[in-house]
Amino acid sequence: YDNLVSMFQEAGKQTPCVGVSVGIERVFTLMEARIREEQGGSIKRPNVNVLVASVGQNMMEHTMAVTKRLWDANVSAEFSPLENRKLKFE
Repeated sequence: YDNLVSMFQEAGKQTPCVGVSVGIERVFTLMEARIREEQGGSIKRPNVNVLVASVGQNMMEHTMAVTKRLWDANVSAEFSPLENRKLKFE
């Protein structure tokens, strides 16, 4: 790390350094394995059946009304509180 930091400093200036690197994917894999083990082999997922999404402006009131109707009918539903959410093909 010493030479790496020197690349971003004045010419000839040396700064002693230490560093650590952690593979975040590996950390998540270990966390998932621990959760599976604790829960008997599977990871519990949210009990949401419907995601109410809107495209366009000023739709929050309508989105909330639709979600409430689903809740009133005992349907598990959620909506995003963010306006003008960009929906991506997934």
